Amino acid sequence: VDHRGHGKSEGEEICFGVKERYDMRDWLLELQKRYPRLPVFLSGISMGATVALLAAALPDCPENLMGVSADCGYSHPQKEVCHVLKTKMKMPVFPLYHLADLICRRRAGFSFGECDLACEINGVKVPVLFIHGLADDFVPPYHTERMYDAFSGDKEIVLVEGAGHGIAYLEDPRRVTEVLEGFIDRCHEKWLMQNRKSG
Repeated sequence: VDHRGHGKSEGEEICFGVKERYDMRDWLLELQKRYPRLPVFLSGISMGATVALLAAALPDCPENLMGVSADCGYSHPQKEVCHVLKTKMKMPVFPLYHLADLICRRRAGFSFGECDLACEINGVKVPVLFIHGLADDFVPPYHTERMYDAFSGDKEIVLVEGAGHGIAYLEDPRRVTEVLEGFIDRCHEKWLMQNRKSG
């Protein structure tokens, strides 16, 4: 699925997951409508991971979702934007962050401070696999560790030594594949059991 402002999807603004989570929920609802008995697994990298988790945390997230894999997602857009300003762009957070936030509020109708996954993640009712490269200097690993610690649900974590942003699989394909395949199988079994009980 292309997020808004990407690929073949409509829209021009990227909203760091604040609005994309509702798009993802709508995709899940559409899939449930077309294929009522089809379980869906969300997997995302970076902003895609954050969107997947935010969508799964929504109270009206459809029951066709069976699990989420979140690779190097950020826990809070505000923290990530400030980090990039300081470390990658070598620019002062004040006043640039506040100016960027003002532009986003006026042009796209969202604020970087609107969602904090460490506070919202317990809305997720399905298992979550967290993945992060320990050498990631774009989205630091503390984002994933923060979400993992805050989440009280069914969870696993894979931290890959030497892996930069979004390349945990490339750094250690055997380990990541093994964990991911086992996790998907477990999510599917759990989803089937729950649906047998309710059906």
